[in-house]
Amino acid sequence: MLETLLDNLFILNGVFRPNNGSIALAKVAINYEGSFLDLGTGSGFITIAMYQSGKIGDSSDISSLTLSCAEKNFNLYNIPIKPIQSNLFEEITSTYDTIIFNPPTNNFLMEGDENILKNKLKNIISLLFVCNLVISINGLILLGEGKVFLILFLMLKIM
Repeated sequence: MLETLLDNLFILNGVFRPNNGSIALAKVAINYEGSFLDLGTGSGFITIAMYQSGKIGDSSDISSLTLSCAEKNFNLYNIPIKPIQSNLFEEITSTYDTIIFNPPTNNFLMEGDENILKNKLKNIISLLFVCNLVISINGLILLGEGKVFLILFLMLKIM
Protein backbone atom coordinates (compact mmCIF):
# COMPACT_ATOMS: atom_id res chain seq x y z
CA MET A 1 0.00 0.00 0.00
CA LEU A 2 2.67 2.56 1.00
CA GLU A 3 4.89 1.65 -1.94
CA THR A 4 1.97 2.26 -4.33
CA LEU A 5 1.24 5.58 -2.65
CA LEU A 6 4.89 6.55 -3.01
CA ASP A 7 4.92 5.65 -6.70
CA ASN A 8 1.78 7.68 -7.41
CA LEU A 9 2.63 10.90 -5.57
CA PHE A 10 2.81 14.18 -7.43
CA ILE A 11 6.30 15.61 -6.79
CA LEU A 12 7.34 19.09 -7.90
CA ASN A 13 10.95 19.71 -8.87
CA GLY A 14 12.74 20.83 -5.69
CA VAL A 15 10.48 18.86 -3.32
CA PHE A 16 12.00 15.92 -1.45
CA ARG A 17 10.94 12.62 -2.97
CA PRO A 18 10.00 10.21 -0.18
CA ASN A 19 12.14 7.08 -0.10
CA ASN A 20 12.39 3.73 1.70
CA GLY A 21 13.20 5.56 4.94
CA SER A 22 9.94 7.48 4.54
CA ILE A 23 8.05 4.22 4.08
CA ALA A 24 9.68 2.76 7.21
CA LEU A 25 8.80 5.88 9.20
CA ALA A 26 5.18 5.76 7.98
CA LYS A 27 4.88 2.09 8.96
CA VAL A 28 5.95 2.96 12.50
CA ALA A 29 3.97 6.20 12.78
CA ILE A 30 0.62 4.65 11.79
CA ASN A 31 0.79 2.53 14.95
CA TYR A 32 0.61 5.59 17.20
CA GLU A 33 -2.77 6.63 18.61
CA GLY A 34 -4.18 10.12 18.81
CA SER A 35 -3.60 13.24 16.78
CA PHE A 36 -0.43 13.88 14.81
CA LEU A 37 1.61 16.67 13.26
CA ASP A 38 3.64 15.89 10.15
CA LEU A 39 6.35 18.51 10.66
CA GLY A 40 8.07 19.36 7.37
CA THR A 41 5.48 17.51 5.33
CA GLY A 42 7.15 17.91 1.93
CA SER A 43 4.99 16.04 -0.58
CA GLY A 44 2.51 15.05 2.14
CA PHE A 45 3.35 11.34 1.95
CA ILE A 46 3.36 10.74 5.72
CA THR A 47 0.13 12.69 6.24
CA ILE A 48 -1.64 10.74 3.49
CA ALA A 49 -0.43 7.43 4.95
CA MET A 50 -1.66 8.48 8.39
CA TYR A 51 -5.10 9.51 7.10
CA GLN A 52 -5.42 6.29 5.07
CA SER A 53 -4.82 4.46 8.36
CA GLY A 54 -7.65 6.33 10.05
CA LYS A 55 -5.52 8.89 11.91
CA ILE A 56 -6.38 12.59 12.15
CA GLY A 57 -3.82 15.38 12.21
CA ASP A 58 -2.12 18.28 10.52
CA SER A 59 0.86 18.87 8.31
CA SER A 60 3.20 21.83 8.09
CA ASP A 61 6.20 23.03 6.14
CA ILE A 62 8.13 26.27 5.77
CA SER A 63 8.28 26.13 1.97
CA SER A 64 5.42 27.40 -0.16
CA LEU A 65 6.63 25.08 -2.93
CA THR A 66 6.28 21.98 -0.77
CA LEU A 67 2.96 23.19 0.60
CA SER A 68 1.53 23.48 -2.91
CA CYS A 69 2.85 19.98 -3.69
CA ALA A 70 1.34 18.55 -0.49
CA GLU A 71 -1.97 20.30 -1.12
CA LYS A 72 -2.18 18.81 -4.62
CA ASN A 73 -1.49 15.34 -3.20
CA PHE A 74 -4.04 15.86 -0.42
CA ASN A 75 -6.63 16.74 -3.06
CA LEU A 76 -5.69 13.66 -5.13
CA TYR A 77 -6.16 11.40 -2.10
CA ASN A 78 -9.17 13.25 -0.59
CA ILE A 79 -7.30 14.27 2.56
CA PRO A 80 -9.50 16.94 4.19
CA ILE A 81 -6.82 19.34 5.47
CA LYS A 82 -4.88 22.35 4.31
CA PRO A 83 -1.18 22.27 5.24
CA ILE A 84 0.07 25.00 7.55
CA GLN A 85 2.96 27.24 6.50
CA SER A 86 5.25 27.35 9.52
CA ASN A 87 8.92 27.45 10.43
CA LEU A 88 8.89 24.42 12.71
CA PHE A 89 6.42 25.34 15.49
CA GLU A 90 6.14 29.12 14.97
CA GLU A 91 2.62 29.03 13.45
CA ILE A 92 1.42 25.81 15.10
CA THR A 93 -1.35 26.53 17.59
CA SER A 94 -2.66 23.02 18.30
CA THR A 95 -1.14 20.28 20.42
CA TYR A 96 -0.56 16.73 19.16
CA ASP A 97 -0.07 13.27 20.58
CA THR A 98 2.59 12.42 17.98
CA ILE A 99 4.97 14.63 16.01
CA ILE A 100 6.53 13.12 12.92
CA PHE A 101 9.68 14.77 11.56
CA ASN A 102 11.34 13.33 8.47
CA PRO A 103 13.80 15.94 7.14
CA PRO A 104 14.99 15.60 3.52
CA THR A 105 18.40 14.19 4.37
CA ASN A 106 19.58 13.74 0.80
CA ASN A 107 20.08 17.49 0.40
CA PHE A 108 19.50 18.68 3.95
CA LEU A 109 23.03 18.55 5.34
CA MET A 110 24.62 21.37 3.42
CA GLU A 111 27.40 23.29 5.12
CA GLY A 112 25.97 25.15 8.11
CA ASP A 113 22.62 23.34 8.12
CA GLU A 114 23.54 21.36 11.22
CA ASN A 115 23.92 24.65 13.14
CA ILE A 116 20.55 25.86 11.88
CA LEU A 117 19.01 22.55 12.89
CA LYS A 118 20.55 22.65 16.38
CA ASN A 119 19.18 26.16 16.91
CA LYS A 120 15.71 25.22 15.65
CA LEU A 121 15.58 22.13 17.86
CA LYS A 122 15.50 24.41 20.90
CA ASN A 123 11.86 25.02 19.90
CA ILE A 124 11.14 21.29 20.12
CA ILE A 125 12.46 20.70 23.66
CA SER A 126 9.28 21.60 25.53
CA LEU A 127 7.16 19.40 23.25
CA LEU A 128 9.38 16.36 23.80
CA PHE A 129 8.07 16.03 27.33
CA VAL A 130 4.37 16.09 26.46
CA CYS A 131 4.08 14.02 23.29
CA ASN A 132 5.52 11.19 21.29
CA LEU A 133 8.18 12.18 18.80
CA VAL A 134 9.01 10.10 15.77
CA ILE A 135 12.13 11.16 13.86
CA SER A 136 13.75 9.57 10.84
CA ILE A 137 17.35 10.32 9.91
CA ASN A 138 18.66 8.51 6.85
CA GLY A 139 16.22 5.69 7.56
CA LEU A 140 17.09 5.42 11.29
CA ILE A 141 13.94 5.81 13.34
CA LEU A 142 13.99 7.14 16.89
CA LEU A 143 10.83 6.69 18.94
CA GLY A 144 9.61 7.72 22.35
CA GLU A 145 9.41 10.56 24.78
CA GLY A 146 11.83 12.82 26.60
CA LYS A 147 15.14 14.53 26.06
CA VAL A 148 16.95 11.32 25.14
CA PHE A 149 15.71 11.79 21.59
CA LEU A 150 16.95 15.34 21.39
CA ILE A 151 20.38 14.17 22.52
CA LEU A 152 20.42 11.27 20.04
CA PHE A 153 19.19 13.52 17.26
CA LEU A 154 21.86 16.12 17.94
CA MET A 155 24.59 13.50 18.26
CA LEU A 156 23.63 11.99 14.90
CA LYS A 157 23.64 15.40 13.27
CA ILE A 158 27.00 16.40 14.81
CA MET A 159 28.82 13.17 13.87
